Amino acid sequence: MVRGNEAGVQEDLVLPGSTEMGRLASLDLMTSKGGFAIHAEDRDGRGLLWRGASWERLRTAVPEPHTASLCALEDRLLGVVSGEVPRLRAWSFVGGEPATVVDLKESGATSLYCGTTRAYLLVENGKSRSLFAIDREGFRGPTHLDGQDEERGLTFATEEDTLWIGKLDFSGHPTLRRWPATSAAPEPWILLEERIEEGSSLDLMVIRSGTAPLAALVIEHHSDGADCKNGENFHTVAELLVFDLTKRSPIRSKMRLDSWLCGAEAGPFGGGASDRGIVVTWLQGVGSSCAKQGARYGGLAFLEVPLEGAVRSGKVEIPSLALLDLGCEGGSCGAVALPRGEGGECWASGDVRGDVPRWLSYP
Repeated sequence: MVRGNEAGVQEDLVLPGSTEMGRLASLDLMTSKGGFAIHAEDRDGRGLLWRGASWERLRTAVPEPHTASLCALEDRLLGVVSGEVPRLRAWSFVGGEPATVVDLKESGATSLYCGTTRAYLLVENGKSRSLFAIDREGFRGPTHLDGQDEERGLTFATEEDTLWIGKLDFSGHPTLRRWPATSAAPEPWILLEERIEEGSSLDLMVIRSGTAPLAALVIEHHSDGADCKNGENFHTVAELLVFDLTKRSPIRSKMRLDSWLCGAEAGPFGGGASDRGIVVTWLQGVGSSCAKQGARYGGLAFLEVPLEGAVRSGKVEIPSLALLDLGCEGGSCGAVALPRGEGGECWASGDVRGDVPRWLSYP
């Protein structure tokens, strides 16, 4: 692992026991007010967890076997441990044995969504979806999401300690539901006043709370790609809709974000709430010359939609091996990159500047 600051000061850390793992299939970093946690899985299905209350504590963290999803609250980690009776467990950042929060009656694929002090657990078994809330008051649920929710897919997002659920209903309208942090159960679905063309999918949902609550939805759809030479016959177009949640109507017309040609995967998308409104980001591809030098991404594109005034678009151009959008907090938005160049120019392979993490701010 490598960390760095805006001045270019960096520090390396080798996690104890990590060199014994095979080639990694996934690597997740979780941070909160309480500390750090890293979860890695190799291609043989072996998973390890490291946790510590500080960066320095990670140096001596004892790796623990773990192969389930995790998320971080401000004071603890939560994860589901599979077995004959699946268990929701909690880990302290400071160490010690995990505690069992509850033995789950439902079994199936699990997803966790963490806020600050409250988390939500989704259990899917192929026939039904059950949703639970976990906070200092205990374990609430289940709320059963009906079979109609399976048809067009669901998207989940946490905004502080509130869970938001989004989908496109059978009529093609965006539909939202929320589970407030102070409530024992979710509120009813609300229909937004816009019809989305058939065949579209909901990719991202960003919520801005406050006196003027907004919801930003990234919608994808395919167009004909008969001219493609690689066997793929479609292009993907991503568009943005921003809704006034009080009026349940769009604050502007649909905005085109970008297109991905001949089967290329769109996104990934990110962003959050800015001082002016909502920001949505997406990664951009890199030119062939920089790709030969080890760059995977060309930079980060963004679109800021304010409550009032002109929409602002732009790019943070930086050829990068890795580029992680960190979203927005306190009105500021940022990302971190392992650069492989400056602006539109790429460095030679092995350039020492490529190992210095760089902080990027937007919009």
